[in-house]
Amino acid sequence: LERYQGNPSDPGTPFLDFRLSGYNFTGFRAGVQWTPTPELELGAAYRHRTITPVKNDLGVALRQSFRDVSTEFVLPTKLGVGARYDLSPLGPHLSVSADLEYTLNSQNEGSPLRGTPLGETSEVAVPNVFAWKNTVTLRLGAEYRLLRDAESKRDKLALRAGYIFDSQTANRQYPTAFGTPPAATQVLTTGAGYDFGLFQSNVALAYRFGGTNITTDDLSATGHKDCAFCGSSGDYRIRLVGLYADAGYSF
Repeated sequence: LERYQGNPSDPGTPFLDFRLSGYNFTGFRAGVQWTPTPELELGAAYRHRTITPVKNDLGVALRQSFRDVSTEFVLPTKLGVGARYDLSPLGPHLSVSADLEYTLNSQNEGSPLRGTPLGETSEVAVPNVFAWKNTVTLRLGAEYRLLRDAESKRDKLALRAGYIFDSQTANRQYPTAFGTPPAATQVLTTGAGYDFGLFQSNVALAYRFGGTNITTDDLSATGHKDCAFCGSSGDYRIRLVGLYADAGYSF
């Protein structure tokens, strides 16, 4: 968990400057898949919540230096179902898929940043509020396969395109510039995969976007002053490009 707010060219103390880390080995995922017909695949998955303590020896918050800085990082519970279908009427090489996830982001209410000011002995806690909402994520995808190998009857090349809708999770009354804006976001994806036989490789490009305007009325709806790390009124937007690649080998 890394936060910096300030001017790197300014020799003065920044408003925020800390980097916290930790580990948690209690999380798990579980899934099932069923193929009722050769053309149709159905699946479901579950991810269990984890709460990971993160800490560091030193850090800066509210322009004050602290030692033994710590907080908690929550990865919430997630439930998902999905399906994939090969469109035989249009040819055996075209498939479509759909995936619906429900994430219990309300489990991330927020956790204070704790630490002891340098030169003092008593620990203090600085409020850090999230108050996120549960979210729904819808994914739609299509894959077209070509260059079929006559011997293995497998398509070597796969071309893919997709779309993702993510409902609002961040709270408009507690906005932050360090994460997703308090609005729904969308993702456009494209990619390709190639099957070399025992070796397979895939690449994908994703573009995520979304935004909203936070007014002073949004902030005054609750005790916003109790959130030391929350943002001010104004525009909150995300423009994120991701490039993904993977490779696999079948023994």
